[in-house]
Amino acid sequence: MSEHLQGPENSSDLRGLKDADQTETPDILHHCVQYFNEGHLYAVIMDMMSSLHGVNISLRTLKSKLNEAGLYRRKDYSSPNAVSNAIRSELRGPGQLFGYRTMWQVLKQKYNIRGKRDDVMNFLRDLNPRGCESRARRRSQFWMELFADLRDAGYFNGSHEHQCLLRYCFGDVIQKDLDECVRLWNSHRIRPSRTAACPGGVPNELYYLPHRFGSRDCGFQIEQAELDALPEASLSMTPCGDPNMQEYLDFAMEHNQLQKPENWESASERYMKLKEMAQL
Repeated sequence: MSEHLQGPENSSDLRGLKDADQTETPDILHHCVQYFNEGHLYAVIMDMMSSLHGVNISLRTLKSKLNEAGLYRRKDYSSPNAVSNAIRSELRGPGQLFGYRTMWQVLKQKYNIRGKRDDVMNFLRDLNPRGCESRARRRSQFWMELFADLRDAGYFNGSHEHQCLLRYCFGDVIQKDLDECVRLWNSHRIRPSRTAACPGGVPNELYYLPHRFGSRDCGFQIEQAELDALPEASLSMTPCGDPNMQEYLDFAMEHNQLQKPENWESASERYMKLKEMAQL
């Protein structure tokens, strides 16, 4: 089977649905829209509704519900300005390393923007010609270069205090970026290859709908008590890695009415602000 990445957000979305009580009444429209925006075909969406939620839905009903949400295949595309503005927003962060296929997927899943792939490719060429030439670089390179810039500018010296502050300011933002990587990977289509040992397809479909690929679900339930018995379950780790630093930084944030960072830019500003306040 193709590799299926696991992450906190991904697990709570689909895996939690798979393990949910089938007697619950799901929000049918919400799930249909979610799977549509992830790019699944109508037949796959109907299969997911049946397999993951215990809801049998006809093609006619599915299209009707999607139409209610203003979603159609190959029509009602978003305006060029909306597409361009969303791409510009992504290019300010790790998205500067995206190829046009990934950017097209991000626009659809993150911004609910529907654009033609050719238009997205042309916008990327105009707005980020360098990125298109070097898009093979890994997404993690963005963060490596950002932290290298902090070091080279003299704002990070590798000390315990600086490491704690870096984790405190950037931890949640990086985790959000990793969760997005998981979503993008698990919903992108892998092309079939004669030399590959696993089938082509969408990782989420391969994992949650193995019957569509002549396979079966080999998973089994694990009781919470079994997980609690593992040594790792009793470990308590503060986000920044130091309880005393964590307490001080939490106090500084609350006392100065500072908000948690939402992106790499606000995380950088928060790092510099707290560094100055703590005189590190």
